[in-house]
Order: sequence, then C-alpha cells, then structure tokens
Amino acid sequence: MPWKRILMQRGEPTRRRISALKLNLGNIRRPRIGALFWWTIIIILLGICTILSWTLSIYIFNHPNEPVPYRILTNLNKLPAPEKFKPGNPPSGRFHTPRHLMENNFAGLDAELLAFSNKILLRDYLENFKRTESVIYISGSFTVTKVRELQPDDLFIDGIAISAHLTDFPKASIELILPGATLASDESINPGQSLELTKPFFAALIHVAKPSKELIRFTVLPIVYGQHQIGTTKLILSPPSILNIEGKWPLTSDAES
Repeated sequence: MPWKRILMQRGEPTRRRISALKLNLGNIRRPRIGALFWWTIIIILLGICTILSWTLSIYIFNHPNEPVPYRILTNLNKLPAPEKFKPGNPPSGRFHTPRHLMENNFAGLDAELLAFSNKILLRDYLENFKRTESVIYISGSFTVTKVRELQPDDLFIDGIAISAHLTDFPKASIELILPGATLASDESINPGQSLELTKPFFAALIHVAKPSKELIRFTVLPIVYGQHQIGTTKLILSPPSILNIEGKWPLTSDAES
C-alpha cells in the first residue's frame, strides 16, 4: 500500500543513523585495567612521600640536638645563632645549688630518663631557650680542680673548661664551659682557686652526668656574654659560632675529678 511504502522510506534514514551511532560507540576505547592500577600505585606513592616529608621536617626542626638534624639546619641557616643575652634581660629561670638539684630534681633518675633530660637541656640551649618556661641556673661556692682548653673533638671547640667541686658538698661538682674565653690579663685560673657562681654569670645547666650513685656532675655555661671575673682573673666570653655536635662532652674523667 502507498502509505506503508512512505513510512518505510521515512524510517530508513533513522535506521541508518542508529547503525552509524552503534558503529561509532564500538570504536570508543574502553579503559584498560592495567593503566588504572599503575595510576593508583603512583598516587599512593606520592601520598606516602608527602607524609614522609612532613614527618621528616617536623623531626628535624624538633631535634636540633641530634647530629643529622643539626647539620641540616645549620647548612640551611635554619638554626638561630646563640643569642647574646644582656645582664638585664636573660631568659627567665631560677637559681639552684648543685646539692638542691641532686637531692630533688635529679634524685632517682635512671640512665634512660637522664639521657632524655640531657637531650631536652641541649635542645633548649641550641634554640636559645624559646620552648622552656624556666631555665635552670647554677649558683654556689666551688673549688677549682682542673682547667683545660677545649679541643676540636669537644662539643664546644673553642674556649676553656673548668672542673670544680662544691665547697660544702663534695658529692656534687660542675664543669663550667667558657666558650671563646680570652683572658683580659696575664693572670690564669689554677686548681685550688675559689670559684663563685653568682647571678652575673647566669650559668645555665646544659648537661647532667652521674659517674656513680653517690656523685653527680653538672655542665653549665654562662649565657650572658662579655666580661666576667673569676677571683681576680678577668676574661671575656663570646658565644660559639658552631658546635661539634658529635664531639664528646668536655668533661674531665672520673679519675681526675
């Protein structure tokens, strides 16, 4: 019939377009599972690298007292130089005698806790005491037992180290580090000489050692630089420019103390 022929003619282009569309859809490439797998692996690895970089950065900035972070921070100029505190504006803190510290603050500490405390003390010093609320200052009357110049294998590579016993309490001793010390006169500091650590020194505690259960030794360092006087001997102190972070502590041996 004529009308059927007309409908068939009109439907022919539609069928052609549908066939062409099916053909084109068949030519579209389906995503390969292998490519998706490797992209997923790459994204995961990038995420892990990001987390590790943040973790490593936090560790480095929080542990300037460790050898590797210290070298990285100093090479990148991210570790501040020791601040030249003035006598009228030192870090806030309290003065203690070695006997008081031995019988209270450091009584009963085992080797692990003592090592942890020493890390904190050195970190606070390297960061100019920015994190601590109160610096531990040492005061008292001492008798000098040994004087020696600091060497390149010491933690502080330049200056003088003075070993001294507390006059009225022989179980406690100190190691007074005088970085960059130069004598302002021809006089010298000798064993047997009296040593008074008073407020002008602002000798901050940076290390504690226990040679035995009955003995304790405090390493202290004046953080107010300039001219100081020990007895009649005048000397000038300057902050260290850099430390030998892997060097040994400038402590005299137990046999010599």
